[in-house]
Amino acid sequence: MEKLFQKIDDIPNIEDLVFRINKSLYAHKINKTVTIQSPEYNFYEMIDEFIKANPHPVWNGLSLKSGLIFVLGKDKAQGLHIDGFRADRSGASNYALNIPIRNTGIGSMDWYGEAPYRLEVQQIADATVMGRKTNSNKYLKLEWDGEPKLIASVTIKDPHLVRIDVPHQAINLCKEKPRVMLSIRFTPDLKWL
Repeated sequence: MEKLFQKIDDIPNIEDLVFRINKSLYAHKINKTVTIQSPEYNFYEMIDEFIKANPHPVWNGLSLKSGLIFVLGKDKAQGLHIDGFRADRSGASNYALNIPIRNTGIGSMDWYGEAPYRLEVQQIADATVMGRKTNSNKYLKLEWDGEPKLIASVTIKDPHLVRIDVPHQAINLCKEKPRVMLSIRFTPDLKWL
């Protein structure tokens, strides 16, 4: 079976980045998915400065490309999808570095396969940029020709490299709190360590 995730250890000062992101999320009362590029919040600059100040093999020689602070409501499952903006995935990353921010230990990230599928571009209905809902965030919804099967699952309590070009979803089993995950992409694309 192909590798779909890898735990990443020893990221220096990762707790500081998580603290700073959490502090900003609370200060801005953010409870929806936001892109790190939203100029209102300065997440891109915060993460880019962190990466430059904390060398690590996972991003050695790479530049921060994009990302999301993904908020999944309590007791919710994200729809199965593949990350990207176009059905041909031109220019899309195949890997992301997922860094747990809040409440990620009660649920999972799951990958599916073993059935053919087609990709359809979808808008993220509840994404927020500059305090407004936006349709600028897209993902690729799957139209299956058959019944997909669960092929891998992981609970992300520590930073992980994850495949985002394989059908996947996040699940939050907590009935009291949303799940918050930082998911960042790099250029050139990330690779397994």
